[in-house]
This record gives sequence, C-alpha cells and structure tokens, in this order.
Amino acid sequence: MKININRKILIEKLEQCLKFTARRTVNNNLLRGILIKGEGGMLDIYATNLSYFIHTVIEIDTKIEKFQAIVEPTDLIEYLSCTESEKVEIEVGNNTLKISQEKSQGTFPLISGEDFPLPPEVKDEGMAIDVKGLKNNIPLLLLSASKDDSRPVLTSINFIVEGDKLTMVSTDGFRLSVVQEKATRGIRSMLISADFLNSVLQMVKDKNPTVFYLHEERVVAFQIDKTTLYARLIEGDFPPYEKAIPIDKKTTVSIDKESFLKSVKQMAVFVKKGGGIIIINIKKGTLEISPKNTGKDVNYTVMEGVVDGEDQRVAFNYRFLVDLLTHLEGGRICIEMLRSDTPVLFRDESRKNFFHIIMPVRISE
Repeated sequence: MKININRKILIEKLEQCLKFTARRTVNNNLLRGILIKGEGGMLDIYATNLSYFIHTVIEIDTKIEKFQAIVEPTDLIEYLSCTESEKVEIEVGNNTLKISQEKSQGTFPLISGEDFPLPPEVKDEGMAIDVKGLKNNIPLLLLSASKDDSRPVLTSINFIVEGDKLTMVSTDGFRLSVVQEKATRGIRSMLISADFLNSVLQMVKDKNPTVFYLHEERVVAFQIDKTTLYARLIEGDFPPYEKAIPIDKKTTVSIDKESFLKSVKQMAVFVKKGGGIIIINIKKGTLEISPKNTGKDVNYTVMEGVVDGEDQRVAFNYRFLVDLLTHLEGGRICIEMLRSDTPVLFRDESRKNFFHIIMPVRISE
C-alpha cells in the first residue's frame, strides 16, 4: 500500500506528536512511538505519555486500506528533514515503513499498534475559547507554576469559577500569579497542567480553540483545527492561596518597567554565579539596587520612582523579577509591600485583572 503525502505537512504533524511521547520517562516502545492509523482518505496520528494525548489528522488524495502501526518518530523526522521533495511516497509493509522520493529511499521498522492507548472519545459539544484571552493570560500564570513533579498540584493552573467570575491561580511556593476574568458559560473549576496549557498555547497561533470537558474520564481537551490535545485533570487540593495575598501595606512604589528591568539585569551581572540575590533600598523618590554579595558601596544603580509610605530594604531572587518584568506589557508597574519579610505584590498599571506576588529573601540588617 502506497501513499503520496506532502513532506512539510508530515514533518509538522510528526513534530507536534513527538512532544507528547514518553521518550524521557519510560522504556516502552508503545509510548515512545507514534501511532499511525490509515483508512479511506485519512491518516490519523496519535501520541501519548499517558498524562497527555494528541490526535491529529492528515487528509490524503488516495483511498487506502485500513492499517495501524507504531513508528519511532525521531529518525523519521530527521530523514524527512534532509530531503527536498515537495511530496514523498510512503509504503506500509507488514513490519516496515518505506519512504521514497526521487533518488533516495529510507526504511523504518514498525511495531503493532493494537495495544496503543487511545484518548477518550469526545461526544459532547465543546465551548469556543477566545485565543486572545488565552494568549494574554496563560503566559502570566506559567510564571508561577512549579516544575517539580513531586507536588503535582503546584504544577497546575487552578481554574476557580464563582458565579460569573473566573479566577486563575498558579504558585510554586515562592511566587503567586492571579488573573481574574468574567467566566465563560460552561467553564468549570478544575486543575489543568501548566505544561499542557503551554503546549496548547504554542499550537493555537491565531485560531480560537474549542474546549471539551469529559467528566467521567476527568479529561479536558482542546481542539485546534484538525488537532486535538487531551490532558488528564490533576487531582488534589490546591493550597489556600488567599493567605499569601497581603491585606495591609506600608509602602507603595510606582516605577517605569523598562528602567527597572534594565537596573535589575545590570546588578544581576554580579550575582549570577552566586545566590542570585539583589537588594532594593526604597527611599523617598528613589530605588537603589545592589547585589547582595558585594555590597552597595561597590556595585549599585539608582533609579527614580514615585514612593508613598515608609522606607524599605528588601531582597529578591533577581530571576523572579526578570521573569515577571519581561512578561508585562504596560509601561509602569506598582509595587506594594508591608515589610521585608512578607509577600510583595506587583501590578501592571495598565491592567487591573492581574497581580503577581514574590516572596522576598530574608537578609540580615
């Protein structure tokens, strides 16, 4: 059985699926490979690491007999990337996948796809999601999501629906991001993997995805054109994040974002090889930023700011500040704090529905 297919489209689909394989975590050929199913004028391609699934479709010109098989994708992608033909010919045998184009041919082993775990079937109607809102909000929440799989709940983004209000929260124990929006009809409270939502974000481009919630399977699915991404919802109790939100403040600072970012990066030069800690001295009208390890008399930078309230001396991991500032679009930011040992709140003055909290580093006075 031979299939003619556009080479670039095939590479694109295989690369999308490669990200969802379990290559780094298991030694299982089923999960390390990609399932290709063919019938009629369609090729269905699947991959999974058992937490996430992807299903994408390629339409082909010829009618083909029904088949399914698993192929290891890395070598296949590399081979296809080294060819220049617009189309390639695929021939599926009992145990091999042969790819031919002009004067070259490559043969790749196949294994049976009978035991490959497929995603659950989507039966209910989905809910359209505005891609603009997705792009505006999710990157800010990814900032604070943990990458430590030993605490799965902290690797999630918590979607909380209360009446017509949707609150989205992420935290790694050192940072907290909160975005509030009007709840779209049909949205539910749930914990979704931040890593999975990042994959969705990379794939949506400018297209509005459709979201499906599969209650019995505890799965959420995002459909983007002919590709559907699935993720199992994370189980567990999200920490009571409200306790980390400051109620009182003694100092408020309004500063230019770009100037602050440049100042932080400038002082980071002196702490990158150490603990990464910079100290900010807040006084009337100014912020003096210096590295912790060399002291303010050796290396420092001073910038102007609008300061209301008490003088403060506070220390941060500079990476947390750079992460935040590079993701904010507004020209000015607001900083609110009570003391140097309590959570410090950051706002983008151009948007009211988002705030970010960073725990300062304790330092001796």
